Amino acid sequence: MYFMKRLLLLLLLTCFLNGAVFLNGVNLDEVDCHYLTVEIDEDLRKTQVYADCGRDEPEHRRRVTDKEGETKLFHSVSGALNFFCRNGWEIKDIYTKSSRGSDVSSTYTSTTHYVLQRGADI
Repeated sequence: MYFMKRLLLLLLLTCFLNGAVFLNGVNLDEVDCHYLTVEIDEDLRKTQVYADCGRDEPEHRRRVTDKEGETKLFHSVSGALNFFCRNGWEIKDIYTKSSRGSDVSSTYTSTTHYVLQRGADI
């Protein structure tokens, strides 16, 4: 009986703690994707995450979503990175891309990209 209770508890924890990462409603566990490049767009009110797993898709189709396809919002960059970590992804590299603003001024913007690798146990 003790063994059965522990097994049931372990199964329940696995279901609740090991969710899934969805890109535009598609579960990445069901796609042959071992690396992701993640761009985190931080706003004053919300943090959205875009991920590229090597498919040729426009940015609006690379949103991190829930299973229904609704955009998943985070409170911070750390919250987004912790979400990926809890779901079996590890940070392998971080780089910044600079680009010139769209107006005539000489302002540059930079975007930080995180290269994540799916953990070996997934």
